Amino acid sequence: MNLSPTFILPVTLGGTVEKVSAQCYEAEINEFEELEGYIDIGSLEPGDDGRKIVCRIEDGRCVTVSMAYLELPITDTFLGLDLNGGSEESEHLAEELEKQGIPTISQFDGVVLPDHFMVIELGESITWWDEDYWGKDGFLEEAVALQ
Repeated sequence: MNLSPTFILPVTLGGTVEKVSAQCYEAEINEFEELEGYIDIGSLEPGDDGRKIVCRIEDGRCVTVSMAYLELPITDTFLGLDLNGGSEESEHLAEELEKQGIPTISQFDGVVLPDHFMVIELGESITWWDEDYWGKDGFLEEAVALQ
């Protein structure tokens, strides 16, 4: 699947735990008080059986949605860029996104897209943050690692 800054997963970012749970074909609250679920993305990516998501819960709402990668190598791309690799490739991803006009913040464990409320951890996950819940300052405070 070629992902972009636009959230396209078939769950409601910022939705209630009940709503997001109902949008998954399997869901439960884990030991960290997060919603873990599996979504069918066959309509987005024909032949794909589904993906695992993990949602941070605040005030009864799923304020982040992370699509976790369970199998390597990852076939997904982000704006045509490879999502395989680890921290050493994060700088390259950030540089390529900057060339496409997307501001980034490079970190030891990934790339933050501050204008799009996203965090990409190469080889691990992509997380979308609910803009309405976090606001720009809250997102940056939570998502950007202290250097």
